[in-house]
Amino acid sequence: MSVAFIAILSALVPSPAFAEDGAAPPAPTASGLGTSPTDPEKRPVSTTVAIPTVTEIPPWLRGDIALRYSYDRLGGHLSQHVPMDVNDTESQDVEVGQRTLSDHVLNIEGAFSAGPGVAVTIGVPVHIRQSTWFGTSQTMVFDPASGSGTMIDTESVEFNDVNSGSGLEGVWVGLAGTPFSEAFTKRNNRATWKIAGALRTPNKHNFYTAPDGKRGVGNGALGLRFDNAFSTTIGATQPYLSARYQSDGKSTVDVTDADGNVTAAGLELQGSRSAYIRFGAEFLAAKNLEADTNVRVDLHALVNYSSWSLVPSGVYLPSVLEVSDGLASQMSESMEFGGGLGFSFQPIRNFRIGFHGEAAYHMPQRIENPYPVYTAGDTFRATAGLDLGIRIR
Repeated sequence: MSVAFIAILSALVPSPAFAEDGAAPPAPTASGLGTSPTDPEKRPVSTTVAIPTVTEIPPWLRGDIALRYSYDRLGGHLSQHVPMDVNDTESQDVEVGQRTLSDHVLNIEGAFSAGPGVAVTIGVPVHIRQSTWFGTSQTMVFDPASGSGTMIDTESVEFNDVNSGSGLEGVWVGLAGTPFSEAFTKRNNRATWKIAGALRTPNKHNFYTAPDGKRGVGNGALGLRFDNAFSTTIGATQPYLSARYQSDGKSTVDVTDADGNVTAAGLELQGSRSAYIRFGAEFLAAKNLEADTNVRVDLHALVNYSSWSLVPSGVYLPSVLEVSDGLASQMSESMEFGGGLGFSFQPIRNFRIGFHGEAAYHMPQRIENPYPVYTAGDTFRATAGLDLGIRIR
């Protein structure tokens, strides 16, 4: 997500054998609640193939609707890199402040299978609150020796300033498909491959501008995203590997402060290119085939990379020099390593509920190229969320 796309965990979706031959889909099989029936003829046992969430696509002429809430927090201290000699062979990092970036997002997602193994997808990310917060930090002053700004041995201020915004980031519209799938039972595939692509509409009301005193969310740029995922089934375990590439393009904005005053008009910004790799497995903890219910657990590891980007100076630092305030500044690339845990429960055939969480170490990152200020070694990203899904079958 930032990252990115934060990971979504939920129960399995059955896919019928007719998915490959173009035949009309049969009527949904009846299913019930509670204990297994004594008369199997009145309530048939489900014989569909279960596919992991990461590679699932609804059966032909069927669909999925999901609400996914996520809270994302990147927090830690800020440090300034101080060379101890002219060759920078010896140096130290001095703590100069604290910072937290947070985001509450409600994703409204839908998928409709327009053909066997092919689906149209839509995603509407609604940011309830996206914000930056700064605690006690040093102020930025000009350092004649380096010809740049410094926060070393300067006045300490309890900033507690919060830049916050809310609203719609854009709309994701795309396609997804499975060239081969375990759901295609007539082909006897032993693995599933899912590919997907989506385009996000640009948004003029973004996090960097507040013309009416109210900020939007995101960077306002056109977005492009590609997904690739593989999974297989080994007993009650389904290992998987997924990868996502996202590119946020350029955007031109009028940068404003919290009071709506324009600090830089017509500023061209550049979004980052990010790659997200996740590998893990879903485990079937419990199931009732006759009622088509199950409980699943997901364990995974992740690696997240973001390239450099151009952002307005002063948005992600508590203090900057007036000469750079509001102008485009380069934020360096970043890397994250971590893992996640998920739990999902399908109490009835067409409804699921899930919980997910991730934690990742954020490697030190230079926040703005004019200043030697970095995220400190205690910076971590934490994500937690709730998933609700309805399957139209």
